[in-house]
Amino acid sequence: MEYILTEEEYKKLVNEATDKRKCQVKWSQELCTFIADTMPTFKNDYTNGIIPWKCIKSIGNKEHYCDKCPVREVCPNEFKNYSK
Repeated sequence: MEYILTEEEYKKLVNEATDKRKCQVKWSQELCTFIADTMPTFKNDYTNGIIPWKCIKSIGNKEHYCDKCPVREVCPNEFKNYSK
């Protein structure tokens, strides 16, 4: 069975798929940022406790790195920052 779409119908289908993809990336980034900001991952010698790594998107600091972030493998952020 073949379907013939008008150009308008085709663009609508493509735009809907793009919108859903953008929504999923946004939701995924929000979830990853939340986990990085709240999930305890390493021991801090200054506070003598286990603290969260913190996301570079929420800190806004270029000196913070994604090296030990608990979600670095699945995070959709294109601008991850790693130490050298």
